[in-house]
Amino acid sequence: PNPFNPQTTIEFRLDRPQAVRLAVYDVLGREVAVLAEGAQPAGVFRVTFDATGLSSGLYLYRLQTEAGVLSRTMTLVK
Repeated sequence: PNPFNPQTTIEFRLDRPQAVRLAVYDVLGREVAVLAEGAQPAGVFRVTFDATGLSSGLYLYRLQTEAGVLSRTMTLVK
């Protein structure tokens, strides 16, 4: 999802049903959005992050599952 303006899609796959939390943070570590939270079935998920109203810059999305944590950066360019 790099760079994006003002929306991007984050895709992830779950091999089995489990609890997930997908959140977005700014460079100061402040949570700016929670895109998914709670129990999810197995499958492929596509979640839209709408950054309208946020400043240009670097953001981090963090996917927490029972299997571990995945973090990636993305750049908002306005």
